[in-house]
Amino acid sequence: MQPRIKLAISGDLESDFELTEDFSKVLKGYEIVRAAEISGDVTLAEDVEVLVRGLEREDPGADDLLETLVNVRWVHSLTAGVEDIVSDRLLQRGVILTNAAGCYGEAIAEYVLAAIVSMFRGIPDLYSAKLTGSWMAHELGREVAGSRVGIVGYGGIGRRVADLARSAGAHVWAVGRDSAQVDGHEDDSAVRVTGPDSLHAMLKVSDAVVVAVSLNTSSRHMFGEREFAAMKRSAVLINVSRGAVIREEALCQALESGSIAGAVLDTTVTEPLPIESKLWSVANLWITPHMAGATRESRARGLSLLEWNLSRYGRSSLGELRNVVNVARELSGR
Repeated sequence: MQPRIKLAISGDLESDFELTEDFSKVLKGYEIVRAAEISGDVTLAEDVEVLVRGLEREDPGADDLLETLVNVRWVHSLTAGVEDIVSDRLLQRGVILTNAAGCYGEAIAEYVLAAIVSMFRGIPDLYSAKLTGSWMAHELGREVAGSRVGIVGYGGIGRRVADLARSAGAHVWAVGRDSAQVDGHEDDSAVRVTGPDSLHAMLKVSDAVVVAVSLNTSSRHMFGEREFAAMKRSAVLINVSRGAVIREEALCQALESGSIAGAVLDTTVTEPLPIESKLWSVANLWITPHMAGATRESRARGLSLLEWNLSRYGRSSLGELRNVVNVARELSGR
C-alpha cells in the first residue's frame, strides 16, 4: 500500500473552521501534521510534500515552515493574499504556489458596496447615536447612483466591485497593473480601466476610492500624503486589500485635517489591531476585523477549491492545479 502523503498545516484547523467534518473529508487520504509538531523533527519535516497556509490562527513559527520543509512541492494558501509566502527561495526551489483568489470576491464586493452606502449616508454616526439614545440631527446624504467610484486593483475583487457599483448606477474608473490589459483581460468598455500612472487623476474625481490591490513591492505604502492630498475632501476610502498598502499615519492626518471625509478599513498593518493604536480614536474612521470576505458561501468555495487541487495533486496531475500564482511576477510587483 502506498504511504499517505504528509500535509502540513500552519495552525489548528478546529480553531479556524466551524465545519471540521468538511475538512476531514477534504483532507482524507493525507497525513496531517501541524507546524508545532514539525519544530525540531527533521525526519518529519523532510517527509512533508504539501503545506496549507492562510489559517486565521497560525502556530508560532509558521512563517519559518518553508525553511524547514526542505522537500515541500506545493503550497496552498486559503486566502487570496500571498505576500507572506512569496520569496526568492520559493521561486528558486520551483515550489508550486496556489491561492484562493476568486473564492471571496463576491463577499468582499458586497462588503464594499455596503461600506460606500454607509459612509455616503452617515450610517455609522447614526448607529453611534442610537447607543446613546440620541435622535441625531443629520445632514443630507449622497446616493451611489451618479457618483464616481475609483477602484485601485482590477483583479477578480476589483471587477466584482465594479459590477456592483455599476449596477447601483455609479461611474467606475479602475486603475490596474497596466492600461492595455489587466491580468490578461481586455478593458471593459463599461468601466474605464487605465494603468498605474493615472492613479492621481482617478483620485481627484472619485467620490469613493476602493483599494483592492495585492500587496507586493509596488503596492506597499502606495497610499500616503500625496495620494490623500489628491483626493476630494468629500471622498471616502475603503480598504479591502492589505494594511501595508496604506501609510496609516498619513491616513490619520488626512482624516484629522479634513483632507478626506472618511475611511473604512477591513485590514490594518498589525492584526489584531492593538488597543493603543491611534486608528481606534480617529474620527470618521471605521474598522472591521479583516472579515470582508468571511461568509459561509465563500468558505464553501475555498473548501471546494482546496479539494479539487488536493485530488489533482494526489493523482500527480500538477498541470491541473487551479489558481497557480506567478511567483516571479509577485516578487517583481509588475
